[in-house]
Amino acid sequence: MEGIDRDPLSPDPEAPECALEPTAEASERITKLAFAKSLERARSRQGFSQKQVAISVAVGASTYSRWESADDSLLPSFEKLRDLAVTLKVSVDSLMGIAPPAIQGALDPAEEALVAAFRLLPLDDRAAVLHLMKRRRPRF
Repeated sequence: MEGIDRDPLSPDPEAPECALEPTAEASERITKLAFAKSLERARSRQGFSQKQVAISVAVGASTYSRWESADDSLLPSFEKLRDLAVTLKVSVDSLMGIAPPAIQGALDPAEEALVAAFRLLPLDDRAAVLHLMKRRRPRF
């Protein structure tokens, strides 16, 4: 095997460079877009207007609008980020577009519906359901 005098697993020094990692600019833009989208989604879920949220976190309506548009370099301070999370009833992580780690054993939609229905029951009925479940499955 002529011409092979290097470790085949090491990168070829003559191969053209390719950027597998996003540039700092691209990464910052992705972060801003994720924040803007998360912020708009959280505000919409709460049924608030941009102006209502702006008033709640003590910024001008134009400042808030710029946060949601991700058009420029303006991002909220840590204090304002915290205020936004409290106002919109979300975590700072979710506003920043950071996905929580997967929860092992997360509920599927049918299980979520069951839990929601259980929570609506009066306390006596909850106790009866739990008693029935214990009779069927002693480990419960």
